[in-house]
Amino acid sequence: MREAAAPQTKPCILPALQAAPIQREANRLIDQMRLRRDLIGKKFAVTDLDIDLSGSAMKVKPGDHEKARRLSESNEEVGACFPYFRTRMEQLRAEYDRLAARR
Repeated sequence: MREAAAPQTKPCILPALQAAPIQREANRLIDQMRLRRDLIGKKFAVTDLDIDLSGSAMKVKPGDHEKARRLSESNEEVGACFPYFRTRMEQLRAEYDRLAARR
């Protein structure tokens, strides 16, 4: 009997983002995301996430600007490059569900 394959995670479209210093800085910023309390009970929304890598040592290659644009427009792409983003969104979703149930 064959075992079910583990779910494949999507690869990061900008592999340079996987560098430890970049991950640490991104995780610090991701941790600052909060629920939009004014929208609790209406819709799940979080504060903006702005990861500025201009001061990092990341080398920009041809095509990276287009990939960065795609990254900025997709939570799925952000989650692929920054695993803590998925975790933080799950935490915020659970918090939202608890608060919305109380309203």
